[in-house]
Amino acid sequence: HSMTYEGTVWHDFMNNLGIANVVLKYQLPKGNPQTTISDVEAAFAYIREHSEEWGIDPEKIGIMGFSAGGHIASTIATHSAAASPSFQILFYPVITMDASGTHAVTMQNFLGTSPAADLVTLYSNEKQVTSATPECFLTYTQNDQLVPYLTNGKAYYDALVKAGVNVTLKAYESTSWPANGHGWAGYGNFPYKSDVESALSSWLKSL
Repeated sequence: HSMTYEGTVWHDFMNNLGIANVVLKYQLPKGNPQTTISDVEAAFAYIREHSEEWGIDPEKIGIMGFSAGGHIASTIATHSAAASPSFQILFYPVITMDASGTHAVTMQNFLGTSPAADLVTLYSNEKQVTSATPECFLTYTQNDQLVPYLTNGKAYYDALVKAGVNVTLKAYESTSWPANGHGWAGYGNFPYKSDVESALSSWLKSL
């Protein structure tokens, strides 16, 4: 599912804008964040190594993530000097690891069942934004019942604004489909599909 509708289905959209879309099948962290972080950093290194061959600008490589993958993407954007993405695109991302506002399954998979408080803070990415964090396109539905908007998307948006980082937020009030407001990327029956694609296209063209 996620490799398709949150991955390969975006090939045509990106290619039509002159952007290469690389889908990474990464290892799940299973309580060890570095496992996944290392996979992403290796992918960035591989893309840069082949950038001339593939016609890619090595200074304009971004990261895109959805839901739990959005936490990985925002982690790379806020933590990884090795990857150093030039932009981030986040669809309904998990951002915080704080138990009061996170998606519990994502948090437990990333940090384990009883994470130390310092790790919770370290990987609560709304707390790790600086002026060097790359610019961001962020989209959500405010009725997201799996990943709460206020403690994840809105908190990250506020942190980016406070740090002076350019950020575009598309926060839709509610959706008739899906009923839980989550996991809608790539589906034609999402009622705001054309709007979010138009906004993302304009944002990418402005980079």
